[in-house]
Amino acid sequence: MTIDLILVPQGAEYKAVIRGIKALLTSSSTIPKVYALPIGPSVSNTLQQVFSETGDELDGKFVLLIGLGGSLSPHYQIGDVMLLHSMCKGTSKVKGHYNPEVKLDSTQTCQKWDISSPRIQHFYSELQTLTSAQTSREDQISPNIDIVQGVTMDRMVTTPDEKRELQRLYQADVVDMESAYVVDFLQSRGATVAVVRVISDNSDTDVPDLNMAIDSLGSLNFRKMLWQFLKQPVAAMRLIRGSLKGLKQLTRISSTCASIWGPPSDTN
Repeated sequence: MTIDLILVPQGAEYKAVIRGIKALLTSSSTIPKVYALPIGPSVSNTLQQVFSETGDELDGKFVLLIGLGGSLSPHYQIGDVMLLHSMCKGTSKVKGHYNPEVKLDSTQTCQKWDISSPRIQHFYSELQTLTSAQTSREDQISPNIDIVQGVTMDRMVTTPDEKRELQRLYQADVVDMESAYVVDFLQSRGATVAVVRVISDNSDTDVPDLNMAIDSLGSLNFRKMLWQFLKQPVAAMRLIRGSLKGLKQLTRISSTCASIWGPPSDTN
């Protein structure tokens, strides 16, 4: 199996994925194309800029979208690996840009993408098998690695109440801020998209509200992020610990993905 393109959110997630890929490459190998994406809905504009509107170079290609996500189920914990077979695009009622008093909108029907093609199912099956084998060899506790439904939100979800409501509304087990936008864009241009998310925060804990720290271009303002951390130090430490564990697992699963597609060719 050949993965033609890898997409990953920018920053620490991108660096973790690159580490995982490089772990299996020799000095003569060429790293496959890896694009760093912005956070949230602005990813659609970025993809539009990166690829031509015709999408000729995407038709028939196999694309891997990989990164961190939040758990919406007590069954899945930090470090678990979620393989998405379908996803919804969730909505929120916002009074003003990133108003902290956002309410989930249950009045709109979920827009759903089904990505469970035979090609993706084969990839997921290989990934599950290799992950279990790798864990056994390294004498580690095997993480959950399940095929689930996800939901993509236009804002960061930060409280257990919001997470429970999301699972109730969308029957999803993992939440992120990019997947539905990416799949919508790529599928409309003929690409096959596999989505892998590693859990970095549990469903029963809160994390700092960083929505005000994300600008309209999908970049994180570190000064604003630090301010939110200072306002919520306990939640901040929880987020940092969960992210570090999630990133370590993200590096590991990226390396496993690399072993599936094999050494990339020089004609990327």
